[in-house]
Amino acid sequence: MIPTLHPYADLARRYHENPRIELEVNEVSAVNADGKFWWEINNQAQAAFRQGNSYEALILAKKALAMKPDAIATLHNVSIILESMGRFKQAFGYAKKAYELEPDYDPVSAHYAEACLRMERWQEGWPLYVKNRGSMDWVRNWLPEWEGQDVCGKKIVAIEGGGYGDDLYFLRNLVLLRDQGVEVTLICQPSFCSLVEAQGMRAIANWDGNCDVDWRDYDYYTPLLSLGQKQGIAWNGPYVKGTLPWWKKLRRNRVGFCSRAGEAKSYDRKYRSLHNEQAGEILRALPKKYKWVNMIHQMHHDMLGESAVNGDWLDTANVMSTLDLMVTVDTGVAHLAGAMNVPCWVILPGAAAWQYPLWHEIHPFYPSMRIFRNESEGLDDAVQQVAEALEIL
Repeated sequence: MIPTLHPYADLARRYHENPRIELEVNEVSAVNADGKFWWEINNQAQAAFRQGNSYEALILAKKALAMKPDAIATLHNVSIILESMGRFKQAFGYAKKAYELEPDYDPVSAHYAEACLRMERWQEGWPLYVKNRGSMDWVRNWLPEWEGQDVCGKKIVAIEGGGYGDDLYFLRNLVLLRDQGVEVTLICQPSFCSLVEAQGMRAIANWDGNCDVDWRDYDYYTPLLSLGQKQGIAWNGPYVKGTLPWWKKLRRNRVGFCSRAGEAKSYDRKYRSLHNEQAGEILRALPKKYKWVNMIHQMHHDMLGESAVNGDWLDTANVMSTLDLMVTVDTGVAHLAGAMNVPCWVILPGAAAWQYPLWHEIHPFYPSMRIFRNESEGLDDAVQQVAEALEIL
């Protein structure tokens, strides 16, 4: 029995759960004319942002920054606020300065890492990303870590990290190892196991952080989230397939739709999910010759009916293989469609995840994916763009 799996170091895990965690301040040196300290104004900015008042938050944060220009907490907050508005170039400068002032503070370096990756600054981003999100040094007590050397004929056990979208994004790297003659095993969530096995690899179910594994069965281990640094990210063709026979995959003018993401488990107030009015605008735009398919896992939708995906990820892949198009917010099925090379339109908020590099209309690592990115807060503009594109489908 291995110890409980912790995909991130403790501070990085806390940052993942609460990316706006308050930084400690050891000295207070700047006081505003009305008697408030800079950190009080910074805290007011945080409160405004959490309540959805981003522009008020930005004004307050910049006021605090004017009082104390080297305040890491405020630099960090300004960067996050600007990202929520889709102002990534401006946000990057503040993230970079905060990192340069305090490179060893995990929340700051994790944020800067993702900012770098979003802008395709791979050389800067990958080492910091792995340090904060993909480091599992404790496994070295039993196995050496694979560092990128030739391992044809060897056995590697990979350990998942992050969410299902991360698993699907980096699964391409495990398939690349498989194709190089490596016997690959992935420790992953139970609902992901059958999909991994369908790709010709072995899976070990990780039940709520615990699973049985004999490290003596393997030559090396690797954190799944470290593979971008070790191998890079590229498109070498579809790397996920379902198990439906070919005649069941004939296209029948079916368009999948997923309007919900994982906010229930996320602190982020800049929601990825669509509210009913936004979903309705998209659903009404589809020409009548097409049929909507509900791809929201195990959830009835008033306008879509019952869900078509009620099983595990292999079940979802099988349904995905019957679609002509997938329209979705940023959630696991977006990455699944990309991995399967199914045509996909993804709806992104202003504060989009790093896995969707900036300044691309077609995803560079999912060539079947068209990106509809909101240029400011929220999703309204992106929703309108999708509706207009559907009308002429």
